[in-house]
Amino acid sequence: MSIVKIYRYKDQAVIPSIARTAEGLHVECAPVVLCQIDQPQLPDLIGQPLTAPVLEQPDSEEDNGPDSVVLEALGLKKWRDFEQNALLYTIHCTESSVEVHITGRGQDGFWKRDDSLMLSFARQDWPDKVATKLATDIANRKPVAEKQIRLLGGPSTPPALLPPKRDS
Repeated sequence: MSIVKIYRYKDQAVIPSIARTAEGLHVECAPVVLCQIDQPQLPDLIGQPLTAPVLEQPDSEEDNGPDSVVLEALGLKKWRDFEQNALLYTIHCTESSVEVHITGRGQDGFWKRDDSLMLSFARQDWPDKVATKLATDIANRKPVAEKQIRLLGGPSTPPALLPPKRDS
């Protein structure tokens, strides 16, 4: 089975390389490809990791945090900043089928995989039809914005829309 991960962050597709550790774990690694979602080459960029061999990564004593290559490629420091505007497409390819699971922020503000959004393809659709369909889905599906929470007794207008406080 091969695994590919593609993120949509704001208006960019973020495609990290995937390597397998000696223990058999699939981890994100450099290089990370960034592409605006409206670019015509997006299906080709999605198709490349779909057909690339899985890299082997030696185990490292140093732990830079989970999948930090994505944050580094985007110039971000915190996962929270990334997650507020992101979706994850995880592609599992077996000998008989291709399944795509979409994960993102739900209405409750937590990240979750929504199995009702799963895309399935026959193996013979790999990689051309899969890459084309994914490029269209990535361009059209928007991440759910962070939910505005109204605290009891708090303002009904989101804080970003309140007039600035004046110093007395």
